[in-house]
Amino acid sequence: MECDKKEIILIGTVHTDPLGAGSLYKWLLRLKPNIITVEISPFSISYRKKMLFYWLKKLNEAKGSLRPKERDHFQIQILYRSLLIPFEWVVSRAYAKNVSIPCIPIDIGKISKKELPKWSKELISSFNLKLLVQQTDKDIVEFFDSKYKTARKILFEKGNDFVFNLALNSKEFKKRDKVMAKKLLRFIKYKDKLVHVGGWQHLIITNKYSLVSLLEKDSKENDIVLKRILLR
Repeated sequence: MECDKKEIILIGTVHTDPLGAGSLYKWLLRLKPNIITVEISPFSISYRKKMLFYWLKKLNEAKGSLRPKERDHFQIQILYRSLLIPFEWVVSRAYAKNVSIPCIPIDIGKISKKELPKWSKELISSFNLKLLVQQTDKDIVEFFDSKYKTARKILFEKGNDFVFNLALNSKEFKKRDKVMAKKLLRFIKYKDKLVHVGGWQHLIITNKYSLVSLLEKDSKENDIVLKRILLR
């Protein structure tokens, strides 16, 4: 029976979603996995923890160059959320700890090692903040609602995904998803229900290099049920 088969469930998120934490926890409660993996590298977690206080202090200083009404601009809010430990890891780790199951960061650290050290000078600069607030301000929840609406069209409606294939066919993207797919297939050998939490772009089926596409063939050969879920 299908209910006895092993399952790999991919939950696609929009990173920095302000409603993401609550939505993810509800999904984990509902799915009851016995192992969770997250699209984040061990380096990213440790580096963010080390730098978080400094980053937030620097952000507050940089916000001083903005007019008062600009300091709560939706792009400044997103920037702030980008500096935090991603909700995908925080929630997954908390849930896993509470029910005593493994929670494993499975992304490679190459991009994080290259990009995160630049954030102090580039991302969290007065110059960058002034560029960000030039955009028309929006309600942050409505902004992320629109992102999920786009993701839903691309993931679940035919003919809406081709625009993203070029952007997601980079050498780095292919390498990351290939490594993550191998890890998921290795972990599912020892567990019955694996939930992986990561960016929704990795769930695009018609991109043959995406995580879900790499998993499809092996899942069928090994009688594993593969499912895709959009966080909200």
